Amino acid sequence: MIFAVENGCFSFKENRVLSDISFSVSSGQVMSVLGPNGVGKTTLLRCMMGFLKWDSGATRIDGRELQTMRYGEIWKKIAYVPQSKNSYLSFTAEEMVLMGRTAHLRTFAQPTAEDKKMALRSMEQVGIARLRFKKCNELSGGELQMVLIARALCASPELLVLDEPESNLDFKNQLIVLETIAKLSKESGIAAIVNTHYPAHALKLSDIALILTHSGTSYYGPTEKIVSEVNMRDAFDVRVLIHDVLFENRVLKNVIPISVTAKA
Repeated sequence: MIFAVENGCFSFKENRVLSDISFSVSSGQVMSVLGPNGVGKTTLLRCMMGFLKWDSGATRIDGRELQTMRYGEIWKKIAYVPQSKNSYLSFTAEEMVLMGRTAHLRTFAQPTAEDKKMALRSMEQVGIARLRFKKCNELSGGELQMVLIARALCASPELLVLDEPESNLDFKNQLIVLETIAKLSKESGIAAIVNTHYPAHALKLSDIALILTHSGTSYYGPTEKIVSEVNMRDAFDVRVLIHDVLFENRVLKNVIPISVTAKA
C-alpha cells in the first residue's frame, strides 16, 4: 500500500496547528513523527486517519482519497494503537485483542472461531499469549501496550499507526515494542507510522521521518538526514550531538542532548 498526506492543513479555531504537511509511507516502511509538545503530532494522526477533517489537503490510500472510502474499507487497511491507559475495566487481554476484528464483522455479528484463532495468533506474534486470560486492568504498562499492538494486528492491517507506543515504559519494554514494530515491518511487510518523543528511537527504527516545529515548518525525508543536529536544534531548541557507535559489527546512532539553546 501507499499511504500519503498531500498538503494537509489544520487549525483549531483561528490557531493554525498544521501547515502544508506532505509525506508518504509504503508497505514495509516505518515513518517516525517527532516534534516538541504541543506542536500537533497527535492532531496529525487524527487528521490523517479522518477523525478530524483537514482544512485543506487530503489523505490518500493507494491514490484514493480517504473521504471517498467507506468506514469498513478504511479500517480493514489501517489499525490504530493509541497511547495506553489503564482504563479498560474488566476485559481480558484476549477479549481486548479480539476487538480488532470489529471492522471485519457484519453489524451485530459475533466473532467466529476463525476470528478467535486470529486473536490468539496475534498474541503469539507479539509474545503475549500467556496473558490471554488476564484482566487488562491488572496488566503492567508494557503488557497493556503489547495487548493494544496485538489488537491492531488482529485486524490484519496494511498500516499500523502508533501514538507514543514506548512512552512510560522501562528500557526493556521500550526495546520489546521497538523490536516488535521492526519485525512486523520487515517480516510481514506492514507499513507503520510512529509518533515518538525519542530521536534515538526514530534513528533505530524508521526509514523515514517527519519533524514538526512550532514555527509551522516541517522536515521530511530519510531518517538519517532529517534527524540531524541542525533540525533538532530548530525543532526543539536543544543542542544535541549525534554520533556513531560501533557495537558487534553494527553502527548505531546515539543522540546526546547537550544544552537548551537561547531563543532568538
